[in-house]
Amino acid sequence: MAIEFALALPVILVLLTGVIDLGFFMDAELVVIQAARDAARTAVATPSGTDAAAAAQTRALERMGGSLVGLSDVRVSGTSAWDPTLSAHIMTVVVEATTGRLIGLVPMPATVRARTTVLLET
Repeated sequence: MAIEFALALPVILVLLTGVIDLGFFMDAELVVIQAARDAARTAVATPSGTDAAAAAQTRALERMGGSLVGLSDVRVSGTSAWDPTLSAHIMTVVVEATTGRLIGLVPMPATVRARTTVLLET
């Protein structure tokens, strides 16, 4: 019985750490997606006299603080354009962050990226 357990324990531990790594990655991905959404909403709702890109970046960085895993090298970029055919402003926000890993046994991307586009009709 002890020999079987000793043989199975490393496999179980590798699977367990893989599941934990995957959970941390999914948490980071969801935080980045929500940060991009909140930043785009903030940029669209910003009054016309203020800097919408700075407001979006501030909101995205505030939102990134809720991640369980360390997110580093956070980059927030935004573009705003007027579309005359739609008579609307189109705001696109891209948020990228490098994720940390617990052990790194599961191959996952090191960078999480989310892009959100919001349309403000006038």
